[in-house]
Amino acid sequence: MMDGQLIALYQRVADIGLPCMIGGSVGAMFYGEPRATLDIDLIIDASSQHVEAIIAAFPAEQFYLPPPAVIRHELARGAQGTFNVLDHASCLKLDLYPAGDDPLIRWGLEHRRPREVEGGIVMVAPAESLSRNP
Repeated sequence: MMDGQLIALYQRVADIGLPCMIGGSVGAMFYGEPRATLDIDLIIDASSQHVEAIIAAFPAEQFYLPPPAVIRHELARGAQGTFNVLDHASCLKLDLYPAGDDPLIRWGLEHRRPREVEGGIVMVAPAESLSRNP
């Protein structure tokens, strides 16, 4: 269901210690039919205090990441914010969406579900919240 490289991108964020969950089409695949996708939508519970940890998780020689000021700005936008990480080697994309204070997204983070995938465990948005998650 999830390519090992996508899992590795997910794990870089999870290893920071940020509460996160997979949403979007990859999240939906855990509950239904497989879909073709080359990215992963990851909802993160992060604020400006996490910018340096996010940057450290994605070294510039391996990944594209927006400048720190852009990441701070997008995190400050809460649930309306977004920024991307691109893996130079594989061209895979990780779309990061701050949870902000959106009640449904906050509920989703509280009720995220662990799912076993080849290579580890990932946290997935509950099916009930996927309609609003990125």
